Amino acid sequence: MEKAKGKKFFWFSSIARVLMLCYGGSTMIPIMLGSPPAAFMNDAVISITLVSWWLCNCCPGDIFYSTYTSSKLLRGISGFFFEIARCNVCLIWLKKGHAVIPAGGKYYPIPIWGPLLAGTFAGSFGGFVHNGLAAVDSEVTWLVQSAAYVTAAYHFAVFDPNLAPLIQGLAAPFVGPLAMGSAAWTAAWAPLVGAGCALWLAGVAFLQEAVYDKDFNPFSPIHKIAYKVTLVENQKEAAKKKKA
Repeated sequence: MEKAKGKKFFWFSSIARVLMLCYGGSTMIPIMLGSPPAAFMNDAVISITLVSWWLCNCCPGDIFYSTYTSSKLLRGISGFFFEIARCNVCLIWLKKGHAVIPAGGKYYPIPIWGPLLAGTFAGSFGGFVHNGLAAVDSEVTWLVQSAAYVTAAYHFAVFDPNLAPLIQGLAAPFVGPLAMGSAAWTAAWAPLVGAGCALWLAGVAFLQEAVYDKDFNPFSPIHKIAYKVTLVENQKEAAKKKKA
């Protein structure tokens, strides 16, 4: 992290920053929902962080970090598996939100914003812990966008009593014999949606690291249309035009 930013931090500060950046969401959201943070429940969290920090900052000859940064394929593979894990975190805490927040509300049969925020921030809150609101000063970063997308996709496709049957019905013809309301199809639906979310998120990460660049966003064309339709100012684009 500090090498990427061209800064040098005191070693303890550096490790703390890495922990908060990587596990900020799985620390804060569990506390909000009445569960122990990930680092308290899983000894591998801090152990892996310490080993990774040492490899990136202290490895003799800088072999590990230089090899990683110089290989697009290695970065792509690493990003692929990291995003699978991050998607899993988003969906775990989306489900936990549904389990904890009472259903049958005044406005809709299931809670909406509570679980959506739980899943989204579980997968992106580390960026806010590390950068504060500067993380969204001029744009909604891909870290936040992507967590929101996979959380919303799973929420509406699996939990929503009105939309889930519709989405499931639209998807049924593409899966052959499992379809058409069979017990097997119904049982497989939620895992299939989760796997689809994870593979989509991981695939975009691979394209960002190994094919295009970190600014690649598959929804950029839709964002441009949305800004025009809603008349909301796109500050990032406005800043680019001023510089030009």
